[in-house]
Amino acid sequence: MIRLLLCFVALSCLFTFPGCDSPPPTTAAIRPIRAMKVGDESAVAGKSLPGRASAVNEVNLSFRVSGPLVQMPADIGDEVKKGALLAQIDATDFRVSLDDAQAKLDRAKQDLESLRIARPEDIRMAQEQLYAAEAELVNSKAEHARNIELIKTRAISKSEFDQGQSTYRIAVSRVKSSKENLAKAKRGERAEVVAAKEAEIRSLRASVENAENQLKYTSLTAPFDGTIATTFVENFQTVRPNQLILRLVDPSAIEMTIYIPESGISLAPHVKDVTCTFDAFPDKSFSAEIVEVGTEASRTTRTYPLTLRIEQQYEEEGIKILPGMAGRATGRVELPEGGLEKGFEIPETAIFADGDTKHVWVIDESSKKVRRKQVHPGELTPYGVKVPGLEPGQWIATAGVHYLSEGQEVRILGATATEASE
Repeated sequence: MIRLLLCFVALSCLFTFPGCDSPPPTTAAIRPIRAMKVGDESAVAGKSLPGRASAVNEVNLSFRVSGPLVQMPADIGDEVKKGALLAQIDATDFRVSLDDAQAKLDRAKQDLESLRIARPEDIRMAQEQLYAAEAELVNSKAEHARNIELIKTRAISKSEFDQGQSTYRIAVSRVKSSKENLAKAKRGERAEVVAAKEAEIRSLRASVENAENQLKYTSLTAPFDGTIATTFVENFQTVRPNQLILRLVDPSAIEMTIYIPESGISLAPHVKDVTCTFDAFPDKSFSAEIVEVGTEASRTTRTYPLTLRIEQQYEEEGIKILPGMAGRATGRVELPEGGLEKGFEIPETAIFADGDTKHVWVIDESSKKVRRKQVHPGELTPYGVKVPGLEPGQWIATAGVHYLSEGQEVRILGATATEASE
């Protein structure tokens, strides 16, 4: 009976639920990844990359001390020379503090001189004290000698003898003390007293130096030739330490920072004939020089900063690049001989280990599927590692490589994927 019931249930499953014996087919998820195109110079060459001009020298200036402003001769747009007065705080209290510190130092120096130099009056007084002590000693010594003879015949009492002896001993001690005072008067004060006064003078010198600095800090001067870009306070306003007073820029030399794709940053040392144009002067081209290449990419855009130096070339025509102007930079790439043999530079994150061998994931452009390719990494660079054996134009995964599998379909992140360089 039970066997018949089980057969009935099995037949019912087959006819009523035809799909219950196997799961429905599933579609593999398409993984989004970061990727780069290997060895395409167009990542840099011929590209017009945006940037914004800034002065090579620019600084926000502030006071180190507080007080009311009494002068502010500089105004926005004024051209000033190095060392020119830009703002002045009332220095009255600071001058008083300096004068007080200087007076204390001068007085301490005089005291030290008097300690080091033996004064004639001190020597004369000590000499007179010694003469008096020696005369007293002569008298007490003679009196003590007589008492010694008299005590033998009991002509004087024991108490009179003891008193005479005590007087003699006091006279001896007084002569000794007077001689020491005379020697000290001749050579000056004791060494430890002089050393203490010298330490006091060092402390007072530091106080004077600090007061001089405080007075100096009441004047704000230009650290270089430049132009006043903006001011943040008004004259006669009381300002605090480190409060912004004005901004000074030097427009004689201009920098512009552009951002190179991760795939093209290694080409930066080989970029030649860089030129810049600015929206304010669309018909003028300015030659530029690469002065700094960043070594850390932005976490969001995966681009590297590259700083250009631009000289003012058309000032005679009344054309001058000012900080804040928007512009674009272009250049060409000139690779050294043997560049291809050394390999292409890729991020270290693109390489993964499988046992004792190293691989990268190559992405098929048509199917968007990945396949592993064994590589032999070469020299390290500030931007990654040189890898020979890759072909120009190949797409490789640069992040999340440990989560991919052979033949997996992927989607390259970004509206336009970055392209790598040699």
